[in-house]
Amino acid sequence: MRLLSVRLIVSLIIGVTLVSLGFSYYQVVQEKRGLRGDLEKRAEILAEGLTGNIERSWDRTSDKELKVLVERSPKREHLVGIAIYDRTGKLLAVTPELGAILSSVPDALTSAVAQDRDENVFARLSDKRVHSCRARP
Repeated sequence: MRLLSVRLIVSLIIGVTLVSLGFSYYQVVQEKRGLRGDLEKRAEILAEGLTGNIERSWDRTSDKELKVLVERSPKREHLVGIAIYDRTGKLLAVTPELGAILSSVPDALTSAVAQDRDENVFARLSDKRVHSCRARP
């Protein structure tokens, strides 16, 4: 009788533990998905907001204005940095923090420009995992 009680208690503990672990894993996955979605939306909003200012600076052919705009933005939005490329993949302006870890044109940007589409991608730059967003003008 006592052995049956011990086995029942152990079975219940194992069952509750497995259900708790499964539910915790599900919650983590859902939270991560929600946070990524929120980050993508915020990045798109920021990119769309900057597009108009960048186009005006680009039309005036003032690289100085473009660099000031790019350098000011990360302080406001807590970003690693902003980089602006032209359609050929030439770097026009970049923040110093991002410029230090950005060694080449990201592959996602190259393919997005070639296919003329917006792109949201998570990538690893140096030792940091970053979110990259490409917005079309």
